[in-house]
Amino acid sequence: MFARIAEEYEDFRIDCRRFLADGDTVVVEVRYSAAQHRATGKPLDSQAVHIWDLRDGKLVRFQQYADTRRMADVMGVSAY
Repeated sequence: MFARIAEEYEDFRIDCRRFLADGDTVVVEVRYSAAQHRATGKPLDSQAVHIWDLRDGKLVRFQQYADTRRMADVMGVSAY
């Protein structure tokens, strides 16, 4: 997933702002940024939350909550 995003954006970055852990679950507040989307030329600045569930030190589940409206605007696609 992240490799595809990096292909679509110039200078794509994920800034991890805060980590919260409870047992084998880690929640990370992040900010996505990029100089521009390659197709539209629009810059990206969007927030998201990642939830990582681990078992025996291995990833078993990943859930992302993102500002899809902002990302759709930057990508030039309709969110509806």
